[in-house]
Amino acid sequence: MLSGEWALGSMLVAETWPARLRGRVISINRATWCFGASLAGAITGIAAPNGMAHCGHGAGVIALLAIYVRATCPESPYWVRAQDRKRRIADTLARGGR
Repeated sequence: MLSGEWALGSMLVAETWPARLRGRVISINRATWCFGASLAGAITGIAAPNGMAHCGHGAGVIALLAIYVRATCPESPYWVRAQDRKRRIADTLARGGR
């Protein structure tokens, strides 16, 4: 799941950050993943000190949270425009236009 969210975050940066900062922000994001992984390990060690028995429940909660965020966040305006353009082109071609 991390890989998918990471790719989406990079795409969001590419679509919304100014061009002069995009490379720097994505590089910082990629270079600091180890800090997030370490923090996640520390939180897991504190939240589930009795071993892996509780980790399955935590993963389920995180998955539900990710589903909620994806369902409630609006689509990227760039993606919406691209889809609308594709639909209009397909409609024009279906009517025999150019």
